Amino acid sequence: IKMALSEVEAIAGSNEEPNFKNTIDALSRSGKILQQVSNVFFPLYHAESNSQMQEVARDVAPMLADFQNDIVFNPLLFDRVKCVYSQGKNLPLNQEESTLLEKTYKMFVRNGAGLHQSVQDQLREIVRELSSLTVQFTDNVLAETNNWYLHITDESLS
Repeated sequence: IKMALSEVEAIAGSNEEPNFKNTIDALSRSGKILQQVSNVFFPLYHAESNSQMQEVARDVAPMLADFQNDIVFNPLLFDRVKCVYSQGKNLPLNQEESTLLEKTYKMFVRNGAGLHQSVQDQLREIVRELSSLTVQFTDNVLAETNNWYLHITDESLS
């Protein structure tokens, strides 16, 4: 998470004029190691969870929520994304690049990047709580699934 956040902060704090390559493309390529680790851990957590994995998930979920919030609510980063987005029609982008630009900008806006700071603070807490509740829900479903059994005494029903 620290590595990924430092990559994002480098993009946000760049002194270069924002453009597609140094902002949108760089942002899409940031956090690859974190993504790889998440892509291994969370499917295993959902498919073959145990108490250790559940504990890790409970610890990591709020950290990942904070990480996502730190990206979305970074005003320098959002300013760079807005700058590139406002130039979008005039940029020589192919279809994939145009789609990435559009989706990146909308991700920021839809997740509250343009909201007032006090509302962002509220949203930050909601996202963090939701991440913890999601893990708790998953753990509850797993516990109920593991505790359920069907005892059939009538052999004709089996």
